[in-house]
Amino acid sequence: MIEIYIPTGVVETELKQLSPRLDTLDGKVMGLLDNGKWNANKLLSEVQTILKEQFDIKEVIKWKKPNFSAPANRDMREEIARKCDFVVSAIGD
Repeated sequence: MIEIYIPTGVVETELKQLSPRLDTLDGKVMGLLDNGKWNANKLLSEVQTILKEQFDIKEVIKWKKPNFSAPANRDMREEIARKCDFVVSAIGD
């Protein structure tokens, strides 16, 4: 007897609420998350310069992932969420 495997199934998803959008970046703390690739720091540096020229950014806090192929670890994500009003993440390819 031949068994045939049919690789289909039910995908369960959970609806997530998007974060509320900021009215302005003035007075906000900006987080910059470098993914660790070659040019990410250059891109983030330019983003920082442009946003600071256009808005009254209160503070800039920077992080760098130790491994570009893995997500930021839970502690890093929680720290970023606790300290920042918004975050820019860069992929430096």
